[in-house]
Amino acid sequence: MSDLPTPTAVKSLAWRSRREVVLPLMTCIAQDGLNAERELVLEALVTDVKWEVRKEVAEHLLALGDDHIARFAARLSTDANHYVVSAAKRALDRHRKGLQEQFRRRRGIIEVQDQFQAIEQLHGRVAADKARRMAERLYDVTVGATVHEMRGIITPLVDWVASMRGQAEAGTIDVAYARKHLPKMHDRLVTLQAVLEDMREFSRTTPTGRTTEALHRLVGEALALCQDWFAATEVDVSMVALTVDVPHTILVDVSRHQLVVALRNVIKNAFESLSTSPTTLVPGTVAISARFDGDQVVIQVTDTGMGLNPEELDEVRKFVPGKTSKKSHGTGFGLPIAWRKLHDHGGSLAIDSRPDVGTSVMMVLPIQSGALEDE
Repeated sequence: MSDLPTPTAVKSLAWRSRREVVLPLMTCIAQDGLNAERELVLEALVTDVKWEVRKEVAEHLLALGDDHIARFAARLSTDANHYVVSAAKRALDRHRKGLQEQFRRRRGIIEVQDQFQAIEQLHGRVAADKARRMAERLYDVTVGATVHEMRGIITPLVDWVASMRGQAEAGTIDVAYARKHLPKMHDRLVTLQAVLEDMREFSRTTPTGRTTEALHRLVGEALALCQDWFAATEVDVSMVALTVDVPHTILVDVSRHQLVVALRNVIKNAFESLSTSPTTLVPGTVAISARFDGDQVVIQVTDTGMGLNPEELDEVRKFVPGKTSKKSHGTGFGLPIAWRKLHDHGGSLAIDSRPDVGTSVMMVLPIQSGALEDE
């Protein structure tokens, strides 16, 4: 980055030009580190008389990395200008969250390594190596399926953006082309966002802590989340007849958020089984019921959607995340997330389906603390 001005030259620039120095300086520091000359330039910008320049520095503090961000953020956090202080605090918050995420990842890797060592101690190196290869293979399959789906989302976006960029550079914007493709670009970005959120949800560890919850309230919360999703994506679900038969007497010991997510995903899939496009549903029914079965609670979600043929059903029952059926408009993570959350609770998830008849998903939870809730 030899184009960076010297510390003395920076002070002689107009304030807007001084502000424009910040991004290339931070990019250079992020790539090559903070040497003595770059630190002098940074000092000049941090103490600039214009708050707009100081705010620009605050907004790019993450480029400084772990070794220097705290020092400069501390100074800007006591700035006389409110906007500078707010920008510095946001940078510190993002930095802390990043460190927390790095810690969680490192802790997760250490836990996995400890588990492999425990397998080796109990069953020998051959068993540990086989378990490691199986884990690596599952990772390969999961990532491969997810990348395949994401590529299908992104590839048309790249083409449409390239075409519109070419039109803009030529000064010949095709309004009809933009009107046709911008809604599709928006829909694909929404889908991509949903994939990323589902990937994050799938990777979250289910907490071991449990609270006793009324099942009908959890189902109601999951339904509300589904309705919010369909409203946000402008999907009209009014033609779908919904029935809910969940007795108020059923209590379950669960990690509340995790079970609500599982229920939401299964219920959302039931509605989407009636879709003919990402935003269009046909008339049909979705039924949600629950009952006691010995020391278990059985939750059933049934739809009259298009159903799956035996080959598709066999594929879905593998619960491989990121892989969608040809009839699905989802992310491919919904059922795998639900399956994982149910198993983390000591329960199970089973699915049955017939083409042009519909699909039934059965979720089973153990009753750990028992029990009935008085009306």
